[in-house]
Amino acid sequence: MNRFRRILIRWEKKVDNYLAFLHLACAHIVWKNCTLADPFQVFK
Repeated sequence: MNRFRRILIRWEKKVDNYLAFLHLACAHIVWKNCTLADPFQVFK
């Protein structure tokens, strides 16, 4: 999470906005890890 400056230092005043960016950062991390994985490693 340290790579996301907006999450590292909480600039948002509303909790809902902060949580939205937190979820977005988590989704970005998961998406990046899924696309980097070998899609055919299940069949090996």
